[in-house]
Order: sequence, then structure tokens, then C-alpha cells
Amino acid sequence: MLTYEHLSSKPGAFKSMTGITLEEFQPLLEEVQPRFDAVEQQRLKREQRKRAPGGGAKPRWDLRGRLLMTLVWLRLYLTCEAVGVLFDVDKGTVSRYTHPVLLILRDLGADTLGWPEEAQVLLAGEEPNDAPSEPPPPPSCPDMVAIVDATEQRVERPQDHATQKAHYSGKKKAHTRKTQIVVNEKGRVRSVSDSVPGSVHDLALMRQSQVSEQMPPELSAMGDSGYQGMQDDMPERSVALPYRATRGHPLTPEQKLHNHELSRIRIVVENTLARMKVFRVLRDAFRHAIELYDSIILAIVGIVNRRMDKQLARLSTP
Repeated sequence: MLTYEHLSSKPGAFKSMTGITLEEFQPLLEEVQPRFDAVEQQRLKREQRKRAPGGGAKPRWDLRGRLLMTLVWLRLYLTCEAVGVLFDVDKGTVSRYTHPVLLILRDLGADTLGWPEEAQVLLAGEEPNDAPSEPPPPPSCPDMVAIVDATEQRVERPQDHATQKAHYSGKKKAHTRKTQIVVNEKGRVRSVSDSVPGSVHDLALMRQSQVSEQMPPELSAMGDSGYQGMQDDMPERSVALPYRATRGHPLTPEQKLHNHELSRIRIVVENTLARMKVFRVLRDAFRHAIELYDSIILAIVGIVNRRMDKQLARLSTP
């Protein structure tokens, strides 16, 4: 049976099976604990409950074990039955234990999104409440670039004809679910869109997400060739897109150099997506209900953002 005590004695195996290190697990548990306690109190005090608080069978796994179980499921994307074998519980118990924890991780992930406070002041067109009587210089956003990209993941073929048709991606030649993320120049995720069927074009998804209205006005924007036309949506902003060769009009050396430099900067978004897809739930064919997909994306974005914040803090420490 897999337990925290056993797995924590092997740090390499712990990271391999959960996607995070031992040093990252304890702070995450401390963030999850108060929210889990609040959810449990609400569950125990619900009107439909027949037992008094404290009644009934005692759970075999505490929050630490449930968080471990959830991370193992996200990292390895085993079936609930297989996870149950690892933790010596049945598959229904796995679902009952992991679902509330996943929703808490989703909320924690959502809390890591958004632009810095300086950018929010700029967007609102206001000064901070504690601003001095003399107007200070205009605040500047610590980010310099907003890099937009979309990622697709295969899903099981929907049974409903209209749903499966909408999810068929001509680019991937498969049924997929598409999500857009926006990162800064360091690869830190600032925005995540709601997922959409794979047939939705990248530019259409960008417009649906209204990300151009959410970006701080002083940021430059970047996208890949799927975002041709983005410059028309952001006429007041500097937008960098790759040049595309057409029949009879190959790229000039200057255009090739531009594309190379753009790819060199944009690689950070690919690296961020690669960090997210360490969790196989975002890499293998998604076999759960589509309604759960956005919660999983946000849960993993939160883990990746927290790790990146710590790395950037260490780099900035003299």
C-alpha cells in the first residue's frame, strides 16, 4: 500500500509519482488545509445529514493522504481502480476523496492568475488608495510581454453527433479540447481561458476570452502563426507575429531573422506548457467528463506558478 511515510523516504520516487518535490508538498498541504476544513464543516452541518457531527465510520485517509492520492492521479493519470489498488481503497472512495481536493487545488490555481497589482492600477485608470497628495510617476507593470498560445488535448470521441463534430480538430485530425494561456516573458502564467472544442480557431478563442481587454496597456503582445489578425484587435498595442511564406513569395532573410528572434522569445510559453504536461492528465487522451477539464487545468497551473514564483524569488535574491 502506498503511504506518505513510505513514499517520502524516496524523494526521487516522490517527485516521479506526484509531479512535485517533498519541499513543495508541505506548503501546498498547508494552503489546502484551511479550505478543506471549511468544506468538511459545511458537509457535516448540511441539513440533509442524518448523523450528528462525529458520527459514522472514521475515514481511513487524512487530508495529507488524500492530497497525495490526488497528485498521484494527476501525475500518472491512472484509472480510479488502479489508484485504489495503490492506496488500498475501492475506486468509489478514490473519487470521493480526490474530487473535493481537486476543486480546492482549482481555486488555489485561480488565485495565482491575474496581472500584477501595478498593472491592475493601470487598467482601472486609478491611483492606489494610499497615494500621496502629490501624484506619483505612472506605475509600470513589471511584465514586458504577454505571450499568447493555445494547446490542444485529445479527448474520447463524444457520443452526441453535434458535440463530436464540434470537437473534431482538422489540425490534429482528432477530437480535442483547446485551452489558451497567456504568459509573461519569464513563462509565468497570467491568464487561462475556458476550454473550448478543438474546432475553434486560435484567434476566435482569443477574442472569446477577451484577453486583449485584460492585458495591461503597456505590454507588447506575441503569438504564433495561428494568431494572424491579432494586430487588428490590438491597434494601440505593439504586436509581434511571425511572417508566413506564401506561394511565389518565400521569406526574405530579414523575415527569417524576425521569425527566429520571435521563436527565441516565445519558447518560454512552450516550456510552461511542457511543465504542465508533466502531469499526464494533460498529456494522455482525456477520458473524464469535459466539465472537469477546466478544473484540472487550473489545479495544475497553480502548481506550476507556485514553483516558478519560488524559482524567480531565488534568482532575484542577492
